[in-house]
Amino acid sequence: MKVKSAFAAACFLVLACCLFLSCNLGFYWFVFGEDVEDRAKEIIVIDSPDSVSETTGEKYSVLVVTDLHFGSERTDRDDEAFYEWFKKQLASDDESLKPRFMICLGDILDGGHKEEAEEYNNFADKLADLAEEAGIHGFTSYSIVGNHDLYNHGWSVWKKKVYPDTSFYVFNTKSDSQSQGMSWYFLDTGNGTLGKPQLDSLSETMENDTRPKIVSMHYPLYCGGIVQLCIQNSMERNLLMSLFARNNVKLVLEGHAHRTKHYDCGNFEEHLISSYLYSRAFTLLTVDEKSGSVVSHPDLEY
Repeated sequence: MKVKSAFAAACFLVLACCLFLSCNLGFYWFVFGEDVEDRAKEIIVIDSPDSVSETTGEKYSVLVVTDLHFGSERTDRDDEAFYEWFKKQLASDDESLKPRFMICLGDILDGGHKEEAEEYNNFADKLADLAEEAGIHGFTSYSIVGNHDLYNHGWSVWKKKVYPDTSFYVFNTKSDSQSQGMSWYFLDTGNGTLGKPQLDSLSETMENDTRPKIVSMHYPLYCGGIVQLCIQNSMERNLLMSLFARNNVKLVLEGHAHRTKHYDCGNFEEHLISSYLYSRAFTLLTVDEKSGSVVSHPDLEY
C-alpha cells in the first residue's frame, strides 16, 4: 500500500511539473494566492469618460473586447488589423457608431506578468491616440480581471499597471440633459466567484440606483448551462440573477468561454463575447440613454 501511495504521489508530482514548465502560468494554475474577498470588498465609484459627455445626442457606441491574452505563445496576433478597423469606424458618417470608450472583459494578460500589462497599455494608448486624432477626446479603456490575469500573483501587477487599478467599480454616463443616463458596473469574478463582501456591496449599490444598467464580468452567469465555464457557486448565480432582474439591468457582458452566445434571461440579456485573440472577434454596443436600450453588434472581425 505504501509503495502504491508513493508511486501515485510521484506521478502527480511529475504531471504537475510538466504543466508548470509547459506554460507561463506557474503554480497559480492550481492555487489562487490572492482571494476575491481581499480584492473586492467595497464598490468604488470612478469618473465617467469625458468622451460620452461630448457626444452630440443620446446615442453612442462602446467597444467590447475580451480574452486578449497578451503574452500568449500564439504568433498570429494582428493588432494592426484591429487598429485599421478602429480608424474606419471612427470615420463613420453616423456619429452614434463611433466608439466612445472600450470595455475589456478579462484575461487581458496571459500569465499575470508585468511585461504583458505593458503590452496591453501600449494597445490601449494606441486606441486613445487614434480616437484623439478623430476628434474624440478622453477615449478610455475600462478593464476587469479574469482568471489568467491573476496567475503568478498577477494582482500585484494589475493594481499597479492596469487602469483603473481596481477590480470592482462603477461609473455613470449621461450624454445630455434629456437622457436618464446609464450605470456601468464592473465585477471581480477572477476567482470564479464574487464572495460575500462584493455581493453585499453590489446589492446595496444597485438597489439604490434607478438608472438602466450594463454589467461586465469575466465568468458567465449561465453560459447555456455549461457549469464548468460559469461562476461556480450556484447560490451566488441565483442571487445575481434575481438582483439583476429586479434592478433594471439591461445587459450582462461576459468573456472566458471564447464563444459568442446570447441568452434571454427575462428582464435582461446575457451576452458572451468571443476572444479577441483566438477568434479575432469583438462586439460593438450602441446605447440609447434616452430610452435606456442597448443594441449589440456581435462577432465583428478584424
